[in-house]
Amino acid sequence: MQTVLITGSEGFIGKNFVSFLGQRKEFEIIKFKRSDELKKLETCIDKVDWIFHFAGVNRSVSQEQFVTDNVIFTKALCSIIAKSGKTIPVIFTSSIHVDKENEYGISKKRAEAALLNFSKKSKNPVYIYRLPHVFGKWSKPNYNSVIATFCYNVARNIPIQVSLNKTLELLYIDDLLLEFEKLLNSTDSIETFPKVSPIYKAEVAEIADLIEKFNSLRMENTVPSVGKGLKHALYATFISFLPKTKFNYSLKINSDKRGIFSEILKNTDFGQFSFFTILPNNKRGGHFHQTKVEKFLVVKGDACFKFRHVISDERYEIQVSGKDGRVVETIPGWAHEVINVGEDVLICVLWANEVFNPDNPDTIPFPN
Repeated sequence: MQTVLITGSEGFIGKNFVSFLGQRKEFEIIKFKRSDELKKLETCIDKVDWIFHFAGVNRSVSQEQFVTDNVIFTKALCSIIAKSGKTIPVIFTSSIHVDKENEYGISKKRAEAALLNFSKKSKNPVYIYRLPHVFGKWSKPNYNSVIATFCYNVARNIPIQVSLNKTLELLYIDDLLLEFEKLLNSTDSIETFPKVSPIYKAEVAEIADLIEKFNSLRMENTVPSVGKGLKHALYATFISFLPKTKFNYSLKINSDKRGIFSEILKNTDFGQFSFFTILPNNKRGGHFHQTKVEKFLVVKGDACFKFRHVISDERYEIQVSGKDGRVVETIPGWAHEVINVGEDVLICVLWANEVFNPDNPDTIPFPN
């Protein structure tokens, strides 16, 4: 087992890394937070194998705090390691802003210099990650990133405003954590300034538009394509900012003498998920599709699926129980109906490869 010290353990990156590393039994974690005294570092340094130095400030009302938290604390950390006589790799989260003439960038640059000087004198490994805008769950609105602010506000129906539309370089928190894991497991030589990937680029206005769409489409049981890339990471981040009162929402339930029907989720790329019930001695369907394809999964009850070819009049039946875990597909050009042949309510989940369009439903009545 290796012991990992994490400074800034209650910050955005720190919280995520503590959670990430805590799932791995081969690591013991020592957390160092803002309220802790340096004596804690001095007393535990002998058993530390790695140091992930996340502590610092991104925004401050005074230059003095930038210097104290970003520079002086880093120098103190280096001094404590030097006094221990141990070689402990230090991973430092710096910023792409080190080349900018602002107080934050200057303080990060000075912290880098302190670490590099310490490494040169002691041969202690130092790895400096110059990070772009990092975003993800547990980030702090109006502090860590504009994405955190947008997500927080939109999730609470607070208006957002794009005051400066510039292109940002973005890194998702989970991708950063995977980079840290690679470093911990690597047996190869790692450069002092490791590269991280993937880096996304997007304009502030584009980000704001996506987050607002996530919110509005959610109330329509619709999601955009969020399976990969920036949209995947951004969607997860937005959902993480939902207040507890929005952890659930109601579906529109359509009811008639046969039972109920409701759309669960829609997307123009992957189609639509729905569910329906059929009361005993009732049926649904009696139509065919020219192009639309559907998949039915009976989760409770007993069903008979009847098929009839619209040209040849060939017929076919399939008996399915909720205990079977068997999917029944509708085939273009075959009329179909679902009959409840059991004594209990039939419950069925349905996927269609297209979102229902009332102006062009592709549902042609055809008796079975």
